[in-house]
Amino acid sequence: MHQQPIFPKTCSKQEEKGDVEFAKKLATYGDVYVNDAFGTAHRAHASTAVIAQFFKHNSLFGYVMAGELKNAEKVLSHAEKPLPPSWVVRK
Repeated sequence: MHQQPIFPKTCSKQEEKGDVEFAKKLATYGDVYVNDAFGTAHRAHASTAVIAQFFKHNSLFGYVMAGELKNAEKVLSHAEKPLPPSWVVRK
């Protein structure tokens, strides 16, 4: 199990720019990919977003991520329209 990998300076640029070859190398260390880091899921980093493509049938999200998505769905399903500005998501 790899949890919150910390990369040396030589790898951090590959991680942050979402280098596909770097993600592919990371993927060789496991059989299943579980993303349970809701706070970093939006980042297109090699170890969070890019790596999942190498686990096509063995990638999923964990309990924390599931809970956050469930809470977001509750808010979005029962919110008055239009949504208050604090709930508008922008990237």
